[in-house]
Amino acid sequence: MGADKYGKLYYHVELSNGELMWLYADRVEFLEGGGVVFWSKRDKGDFVNMAFAPGKWLTVAAASVIDGGMIAVEHYEAAPKKGASRQRPVAAKKTKRAKAKPKLTPKEELTF
Repeated sequence: MGADKYGKLYYHVELSNGELMWLYADRVEFLEGGGVVFWSKRDKGDFVNMAFAPGKWLTVAAASVIDGGMIAVEHYEAAPKKGASRQRPVAAKKTKRAKAKPKLTPKEELTF
């Protein structure tokens, strides 16, 4: 059975040891004590397919099944190392536009 049979939603999880994990689940539950549980639904009822203890995970995000990236995140940066200062992003240089315009050809009729 493929991993996608364990849920309709795909998640990206960053663990506290720096490892990354991607998994399928139907539901995520964040526990009051700091744990997180991933649930799957079956005909016989819900079951836990993965759980992390408090302090063992850092982030949970919905992930793209195409590339595994976090779908609700436009971009993110790594935090600076201790003692390093965060530098502001450098603005992109403006480029000159080409003066020549592309030649357009008349539309051709499509025949089938």
